[in-house]
Amino acid sequence: MPDHATGTWPIALAVAVALVGYLCAARRPWPRWRTISFTAGALAVVVALPFPAHTFTAHMAQHLVVGMAGPLLLVLGRPVTLALRVCRGRRALVRVLRSWPVAVLVFPPVAAVLDVGGLWLLYRTPLIAQAHQPWVQAHVFAAGLLFTAAICQVEPVRHRHGLVLRGATLVLAGAAHGILAKTLYADGFRAGAQVLYYGGDAVEIALALVICLQWYRRQSRRRARATSVDTPVTAALPAPRTLEASTVAQSK
Repeated sequence: MPDHATGTWPIALAVAVALVGYLCAARRPWPRWRTISFTAGALAVVVALPFPAHTFTAHMAQHLVVGMAGPLLLVLGRPVTLALRVCRGRRALVRVLRSWPVAVLVFPPVAAVLDVGGLWLLYRTPLIAQAHQPWVQAHVFAAGLLFTAAICQVEPVRHRHGLVLRGATLVLAGAAHGILAKTLYADGFRAGAQVLYYGGDAVEIALALVICLQWYRRQSRRRARATSVDTPVTAALPAPRTLEASTVAQSK
């Protein structure tokens, strides 16, 4: 069995390289909070991945950072949008983003099955004995990143799915995640199950807040457009003249 830290260093190195590239690209005008979010997410993943999780509770804490909290912070940093702004191969990247495989992978129900369904397959089958393997951590990170991107949908992709579909997918995925934690609790993994349950709820609430904020912004833009359409028409109309004003005008 390979050492955990040795097996996960390629993933941690790839995330660290992505962070360096992001910081170099973010020197141009770019929202600071996005840079802070991506940096925090990358550092969290780089630190948590090589951590020797010898107990199931430590493994669940590692899963929470690598597969949920870290991906959320990374996605909110909008690295793809930043790459489109600075990358010379922009057309090739756009073709990849608009390809049908990407469209299938970021379809929220598909991303949820790959993420939460993968966790059920891992923890409720004999595969649980492989939970500390580096390939498991790679899957958890990739599936969590994909699910978060599909729910938040802050990057330019081919098909942008509605708030109702993403919200319903998040609710169902959260329910499946919670049930999984409860079954682990019933099997005796109590501390680890509690980390999975309450920590997962916290990240899922954050995802729900992202969706709510998107809904609020959409409604604000609609009201702004409605106001901008009505205002010129109102401004173009002549001011109503009173009976006294008309009489004075005629006398002149």
